[in-house]
Amino acid sequence: MSAQEDNEDVEIEVVADADVPDLLPVMPLKNFVLYPQMVAPLVITTEESKKLVTELSLRTPHFITALQRREEIDESRISKKDLHRVGCVARLIKTLNFPDGSTHVLVEGLSRCELTDLITDEPYPTAHYRMIEDLKDESLETEALVRSAAEKFQQLVAMSPNMPDELVVAIFNMGTAEQLSDLIATNLPIPVEMRQKLLADNKPGRRLKKLMQFLNREYQILKLGSKIENKVHETFTRTQREIFLREQLKTIQNELGEDDPLANEMLELEKKLEEAKLPQAAREAADRELQRLKAVPSASPEHGVIRTYLDVLSELPWDRSTEDHLDILAAKKVL
Repeated sequence: MSAQEDNEDVEIEVVADADVPDLLPVMPLKNFVLYPQMVAPLVITTEESKKLVTELSLRTPHFITALQRREEIDESRISKKDLHRVGCVARLIKTLNFPDGSTHVLVEGLSRCELTDLITDEPYPTAHYRMIEDLKDESLETEALVRSAAEKFQQLVAMSPNMPDELVVAIFNMGTAEQLSDLIATNLPIPVEMRQKLLADNKPGRRLKKLMQFLNREYQILKLGSKIENKVHETFTRTQREIFLREQLKTIQNELGEDDPLANEMLELEKKLEEAKLPQAAREAADRELQRLKAVPSASPEHGVIRTYLDVLSELPWDRSTEDHLDILAAKKVL
């Protein structure tokens, strides 16, 4: 049997589960895709989904999650065309109600499924469905993809501050392409549209091929980010070390009774500014910058900027003027 999701052909093998009813409630999801064997927390905000969770607590814990095609669609007015046709049969594990009125649930994905119809005349949507089983692929190419993807994903876990170390253990316990592809898709930062395409694809080898592109891209991003961070840290550490050593040198000079070169430099600069006979406004600005210069460490780039500014102020001919020659004919002759 074949089906089509987002213009991509997917070969579907239908399987049955006697413990799961033929008609299940449907929970539309916005910007999130649930995968089989994935345990995830969900925040319930709509009245329809709250009624659904209440029903799950009283009857069967099974339901279907399906990604909305557009986030702005109101769940109370949702129709079959508003949902992606391939979703995930899930099981409710735990429900928590908070004082602010929100409901948080912990759910577990069980199997891919295809929605065959959608009934919307209930307090919440319900649907008939077909279970979808991954197609077995024991080719050497798929085995090579499993090894490459597992190795690259382990490198990402080691480099990324957002991925828990427990994922490395999970990788070792997922030796099949089916399990590994869903684990990587769950934890890799990829667009939600691609997440849905991966859910709709029941060929694990093909899923791993797509995921390898994102694994390599994320690896390059993390590697570049680490390089930039190390460079910034190295520059910051060097500057801090210079400031520390200069302060130590200043303390040693004071203990030995030696003159502080920086203090002498400040006195010389103050003398130059005094002799420059600055106007009142310029003098006030110079005094402000001089106080800033004394507070800024000499190793700081800002110290050099302020010092250059004050040097320019002290060297301008504030108290000198020249006689103007307003002779147009003479100017014409010169030009």
